[in-house]
Amino acid sequence: MKILIVCTTDSMIWNFLIPHIEFLKQKGAEVECACSRTGFYFDELIQKYGLVLHEINFARNPFKIKNLKAYSALCKLVKDGNFSIINCHEPVGGALARLAGKRYKKYVMYTAHGFHFFKGAPLKHWVLYHTFEYILSFFTDCLITICKEDFENAKKLHAEHVYYIPGIGINFNKFKGIDKNESRKIIRNSYSIKDDDIVLISVGELSIRKNHEVIIKAMGLLKKRNIKLLLCGEGEKQQYLKELAIVNDLKENIFFLGFRKDIPTILYASDIFIFPSLWEGLGIAGLEAMYAELPIIGSSRQGIKDYITNDKTGLLFEPNDIEKLAQNIEVLSENVELRKKIGKAGYDSIKQFSLENALLEMDKIYLSENIFSE
Repeated sequence: MKILIVCTTDSMIWNFLIPHIEFLKQKGAEVECACSRTGFYFDELIQKYGLVLHEINFARNPFKIKNLKAYSALCKLVKDGNFSIINCHEPVGGALARLAGKRYKKYVMYTAHGFHFFKGAPLKHWVLYHTFEYILSFFTDCLITICKEDFENAKKLHAEHVYYIPGIGINFNKFKGIDKNESRKIIRNSYSIKDDDIVLISVGELSIRKNHEVIIKAMGLLKKRNIKLLLCGEGEKQQYLKELAIVNDLKENIFFLGFRKDIPTILYASDIFIFPSLWEGLGIAGLEAMYAELPIIGSSRQGIKDYITNDKTGLLFEPNDIEKLAQNIEVLSENVELRKKIGKAGYDSIKQFSLENALLEMDKIYLSENIFSE
């Protein structure tokens, strides 16, 4: 059994797929990966995990001409690689892999990490992305969704089989051995944040989709000097967000931490997690925050709604409603007992999203699809 995993970016493999690759290997599969090189991830995936990686220069923008060359390179790899299964992720990698897979009569699995069409999405997303997915579904043997809204939409497409799993799994072991009090002290001292300051945290790529600008604008409405924001991530919107912080007189209140490998430590130093995405397949960052018993303020979109029950495990808001977000921040910042109550409720509700459960659900799919049958 030889499987090719195709992703648009190497960061997708680094951040989410290593346990799934190791699981496939344990079941006897030979696994290779194809992706673009976007940072340190590519070399470390080879050096640290011993993965076989093929560099294919996908562009994240589906309309970039370089994707034609990427498709040609991918077709050559699929044709010559003697793969039984193409397992693909992300919109561009997923689209080109499905076309190449069917061209060479391979079994194709596609995991949708958040359709770009959903309740509340712009009409152009439905016209463009729904049309693409509708067409590509005819080239898909197995379509896997990770949130309930996407599952319902996927059932209206034409993939041969459609499945739902509650996310691709959170490895909660990364939190073991971390001292909460020491983490709070170290991180806050690093940024000269007082112990009684209210620390907001948001984790994710600094992009249009992640919508971090609404947090800054909400803080600008509140005008409270004791509210700080730790923004973890890198991306194309970073300079814009820094300028927005200055415009809102928040330069001293917002800390751009860049890419971090110590997210659990930073979560334990914080008081409230903000997840304002415009769309989100599920959102691992939000689930990790819940494991750290932080109350979440999240946008009422797709997978985020799968684990945030308003006023119980978090507070929801429409992602462009700056005033509602500001109101939610103010409510939680002024009520420590409510923060504890919501944080505990969130922690108690997330076992179904564990890595162990995700691998168990994937194993059921492999069994149903006869992936490892002799």
